[in-house]
Amino acid sequence: MTGEQMLVASTPGHRSRRTWWLGATATVVVLALLLAGAGLIGYRMRAPEHRIDFLLDASMPDEAHNRLGLEDVVQALSGAVQNVGDSDAVSLRRFGGSCGTAESELLVQSKAGNRDQILAAAAAIEPRGQATLNAGIEAAVREFSGYFPPRGRKINELVVVTRHGSDACNDKVGLHEVERLAKQAKVDLRLRIVGYQVPPSERTSLTSDVADSSTSTTPISLQFVNDAQQLHKLLQHITIPDLPEAALIEVAPPPTLLGEAWVDKEQPDYVITFADNGLGGKAIKGTFGAYVRDPGPSGCLEFVDYTSALNVSEVYERPSFIPAGEATNTTFYTGIARRCDASGKKSTTRVQLSVGDQSATLCESTRKCHELARVEQQEGWTWRTARQVDWWDELGAYITDCASDFWEDSQLKDVIPDPTEDLLIKDLTGDGQADLVVQARCITGASTWPQHTMIFDGAAAPTRLKLLLNIGPNTDIILADSDVRFGQDEVTVEGATWGPGEPTCCPTWWVTGTYRWSQGKFVRTARERYSSPPDI
Repeated sequence: MTGEQMLVASTPGHRSRRTWWLGATATVVVLALLLAGAGLIGYRMRAPEHRIDFLLDASMPDEAHNRLGLEDVVQALSGAVQNVGDSDAVSLRRFGGSCGTAESELLVQSKAGNRDQILAAAAAIEPRGQATLNAGIEAAVREFSGYFPPRGRKINELVVVTRHGSDACNDKVGLHEVERLAKQAKVDLRLRIVGYQVPPSERTSLTSDVADSSTSTTPISLQFVNDAQQLHKLLQHITIPDLPEAALIEVAPPPTLLGEAWVDKEQPDYVITFADNGLGGKAIKGTFGAYVRDPGPSGCLEFVDYTSALNVSEVYERPSFIPAGEATNTTFYTGIARRCDASGKKSTTRVQLSVGDQSATLCESTRKCHELARVEQQEGWTWRTARQVDWWDELGAYITDCASDFWEDSQLKDVIPDPTEDLLIKDLTGDGQADLVVQARCITGASTWPQHTMIFDGAAAPTRLKLLLNIGPNTDIILADSDVRFGQDEVTVEGATWGPGEPTCCPTWWVTGTYRWSQGKFVRTARERYSSPPDI
């Protein structure tokens, strides 16, 4: 075979190999594009709507800038962070040190759901060094330059709380550098500077630096406050944006915060009640509750203070909580609420309630706000405290051992046909005494059908679980006619229960469970089951 013939004979195989390589290359390119697209979609899905990075002045160049000032800042930060929405991302950075060395430090990276980390890191800050304000701001702005952690899809904010108006290492605070870094990172950034107890001489300098940056495309705001109460209010307002629908309305007379009822101005079906959280005289200092029901077609809970009660976060010169009845001017309350949409889908949201002498507004972390108007308690209404509802809900969750649960007051249609009437205390067991009814929904893969109905004594200080009906199949503990005892911050439930294989008519076992109220929820601290009642 000649060389020409050999060349011709080898051509089909050569073409086949080349075709295979071209196909493989195209496949790799397509897969890479698909993976890149999926990664971009995943990144966008993980990105928060709102990202707030906090930068705190942790310097202490001399005794005049004492530790108490930093403690005020940390206390105010705690209230602001608690007010941030569950899906919002937050980070914490400090500045303070020596020029050219460790001038700034990232304490907690930006992400959602890291409130506890932020609070723990802030509480552990030790003041030291010079006021390296420039280094702190520049390092904080650079945190927005990468793709991870994700930026906010709608809002990106850097909040600087400083006790100085000048930088220890530079003549001016380099705010023009902020604009350059933001442009370089291609991020729309808001810079909010809060000066706390800044000396008058340094205020002039910082005000001048901000004025020099007035043409910046990066919005920069500056506000000075002198006391802890003002600082706390300001940081609270920063986490709730100014919205037209959040405008305050005038009401009269001023609320006492004890048994007051309010309704939403635009949607009167939303009923809000506040009261102290007294439970058998064992009130938790400084906490109040708000209970809001939407009795509309969906029958869903629009808001119900679920885990933390609307914690009074107002502070005076030294951090302290406002006791019942002493709230004046505008007082802020924050808490976690359960929310549902028209389809019945459940979710959580953080809420902030601001109550003034002549005004009240409730805002969600989704930036939706409700103007509130005061209404008189109607004849026949028997309001119970929202905290009382929450205590029993939380306690019931541990009694029934729901791995995942959604709680609402029971709507027993044969007894309580009106969905708003489950706010009332009624006699459901026919013994001539009022009852409290709580219904548990234990979430499963197939159903959210209510599995347990608990009926408590409806006295002012309930001390007895009268009946627990086992509606579902997955009950770990069933209590009937049990005693409830209150300690300083814990509850013990003790009574008869059904043992393995026993008929529900004849419980012979005994169970004792102790539940401690901690950080807005019950934590079980002890649980024992006996085949017979223990010796008393």
